[in-house]
Amino acid sequence: MKDYGDALGDCNESIQINPNNDKAYFLLSGVHFKLGNKYQEIENLQKAARLGNKKAREILKKIQQLPGNQ
Repeated sequence: MKDYGDALGDCNESIQINPNNDKAYFLLSGVHFKLGNKYQEIENLQKAARLGNKKAREILKKIQQLPGNQ
């Protein structure tokens, strides 16, 4: 079984050490996705994208293209 609580803690600790860690925000968005926390998922994807994470930008672009999000 996956321990998402530990993953959340690890990502948040990484962000506290380096608030410009785009990978930590990207990974944090994935944990929130798995937990069904849509708002936090998108919020962290946006932070990762603003910090230059290409994968986050690609995912956000795909989300924006979904019906009802245009």
